[in-house]
Amino acid sequence: MSETANMISRETHEALLEKAVRDANAEVQQTLTAKTEEVAALNAQVDTLGKQNADLNSQVERLNKDLDTAQVTLKTATDEVAALRADAAAKQVAAEKAELASKRADQVKTLGLFNPEYIAEKASKWADFADADWNDRVEEWRNLKPAGAPVAETASAMSGTSGTLADKPVDEAKQISPRRAVLGLPR
Repeated sequence: MSETANMISRETHEALLEKAVRDANAEVQQTLTAKTEEVAALNAQVDTLGKQNADLNSQVERLNKDLDTAQVTLKTATDEVAALRADAAAKQVAAEKAELASKRADQVKTLGLFNPEYIAEKASKWADFADADWNDRVEEWRNLKPAGAPVAETASAMSGTSGTLADKPVDEAKQISPRRAVLGLPR
C-alpha cells in the first residue's frame, strides 16, 4: 500500500503536468508581452531621439553656416578697420610732413637766398631731413649769406641772372652751379 499510496494516478499526473506547462507558458507569455512593450517603447524613444538628432544636426549645420558668415564678416570688418587706421596714419604723417615743409620753407624764405619757386619745389624734400641735419643745413646757408648783403643781390647771384658775378669771365669746366655750391653738392 505504501507504493500505491505514493503513486498518483496518471490522469492526476497529466493534469498537474498540463497545469505546470500552462503556468510556465503564462509566465513566459507575460514576460514576452512585457518585453515586447518595452521594445516598442524603446523603438519609439529611438525614433524620437533620431528626430531630435536630425533637428540638432540641422541646427548645427545652420549655426556653422552662420558662424562662417560671421567670421567672414568679422575678417572683412577687421581688414577695413586696419585699412582705415593705416589711411588715417598715412594722412596724419602727410599732414605733419606738410606742416614741417611749410615751417622749413618759411625758415628758408627768411634767409633770402632762394627764389619762391625753388623753395616751393624743395620744401617737401626738406621735410624729410632729420632735425639735426636740417639745422646744420640752415646754419650753412646762414653762413653763406654775407652780413648786410641785400636780399635781391644774393638771390640774383644764386640764380646767376645778373650782377657782378655774371660779368666776370669764368672757366666753364670749373664752374659750379650756385645752387649746387650752396647745397654743398659736386658739379
